[in-house]
Amino acid sequence: MVITRRTTLATGLLAVLPWPVLASGDAAAPQFIETEQFNVSVVRNARNSGIIAIRLRLVAKDAIAAAAVTKSLPKLRDAFQRYLTDYANRRPAHLIEIDLDVIKPGLEREAKQVMQGDQITAILFRQAQFTAAR
Repeated sequence: MVITRRTTLATGLLAVLPWPVLASGDAAAPQFIETEQFNVSVVRNARNSGIIAIRLRLVAKDAIAAAAVTKSLPKLRDAFQRYLTDYANRRPAHLIEIDLDVIKPGLEREAKQVMQGDQITAILFRQAQFTAAR
């Protein structure tokens, strides 16, 4: 797929349809939406014991769903942040691994509650890292 820039496109149209859709003309293709990085403090005994950093990519089923997901990103970020904070503070203190098999269903559940439908077909992890406090 070749993506070309067209300077004559209205800015409002870019807010409604993600750029790959404009370039390919395929509105039914899955759309990828990047989220900002989540930084979650892991607190044990009133002390910061580390930080979990996670970056996600959301997959919307089509361009219309992508527009709805993009509009709901602030609510999705809040729901994901709450879930990840709860996960981070429930895990054993000695554990340095991040269990993506546990996190993913929880994030999917939160996404379905916020979106109230099936606009998001998948949640992909771009980065997941735990950094212990010194």
